[in-house]
Amino acid sequence: MYTLIADSGSTKTDWALVAPQGNIRLFHGHGLNPTTMAEGELRTFLQESLGEILQAMDIVPCEQTETPLNVRFYGAGCVGQGIDRISLLLRQITGTSNISVWSDAVAAGRALLGRHAGIVCILGTGSNAVAYDGQAISDNGVPCLGYVLGDEGGGASLGRRLVSDAAKRQLPDDLCAALFAIDGVSVSAVIENVYRGATPARYLASFVPFLAEHRAHPAIHALLVDEFSRFIHRNVLPLGPANQEPIHFVGSVALHFKAELEEALHRQHFLLGEVLKAPFDRLENL
Repeated sequence: MYTLIADSGSTKTDWALVAPQGNIRLFHGHGLNPTTMAEGELRTFLQESLGEILQAMDIVPCEQTETPLNVRFYGAGCVGQGIDRISLLLRQITGTSNISVWSDAVAAGRALLGRHAGIVCILGTGSNAVAYDGQAISDNGVPCLGYVLGDEGGGASLGRRLVSDAAKRQLPDDLCAALFAIDGVSVSAVIENVYRGATPARYLASFVPFLAEHRAHPAIHALLVDEFSRFIHRNVLPLGPANQEPIHFVGSVALHFKAELEEALHRQHFLLGEVLKAPFDRLENL
């Protein structure tokens, strides 16, 4: 039997198809989030990715015959009804009932810590922090509220902070000029993409490369450390970590801004633990 493993965020989904012989093929598709995306959009994106994968397996789903496929799906927004929505769509599209769906936080915990306990965080387009006991996520954590009400320290929140501060001239003139000199970037364009665009979180996160390019600027350094401090204060501290406890991270933002993240952690008397770009860096744990 084939095993299909998915690690899905709001920006992209990584898929790994493991053949019975152990060979692995990697695929990449649209980001998926059952909490923020409409049913039709979820189905379309899943059909595109799974169509390519099933074609590679030379399998056509059939209602009369169980597809020889085991699916393990980890995704942003996969809690409560989000799990039910993704499970149903996966069954309908693949033709298999061998489906397990977990949140992306479970993937982070398994990838970073395996069977050990600790605090694991996600810093990608969005953000999250959870207490992981070596098998599951604690139920008394902080809710992940998305880019409008939460996601402190994530790419969307960083981008929102950058463009808002620049538009309101809260950043030095040289940074404002550099940002609005980028082709297609203006206050009106930002408003259009954020309030009328199809993927506002992804659009806001697209400004992370600008932050990386100017990270040595004192104002950008301060913005990054402050935003990561907000993430720690609002998401990590409520989990009750001990002083000098290592806090582990997965996500491109955490990886690219390790120095600023470590500075923010030290200010709160914590240590930076292990940092992975993605759970697929430890595919064997998933």
